[in-house]
Amino acid sequence: MPVVVIQIAKTLAWVVAFGMLSLSLAPAIASAPQQHYELRYMIAGGVSGLLIGVLLHRPWIAP
Repeated sequence: MPVVVIQIAKTLAWVVAFGMLSLSLAPAIASAPQQHYELRYMIAGGVSGLLIGVLLHRPWIAP
């Protein structure tokens, strides 16, 4: 059970890290004034962070 909690915590850490990174880069990436671009990039960063977190913390890579 604790191993599962650690895996979830690591994955959430990746989601937050990539979400914050994408949020900080959002103004530079946005080419035109758009509404709610922060939310879009936060969601995109969160999804990519989730995928990277899951891939990096698989047992065959980082037990």
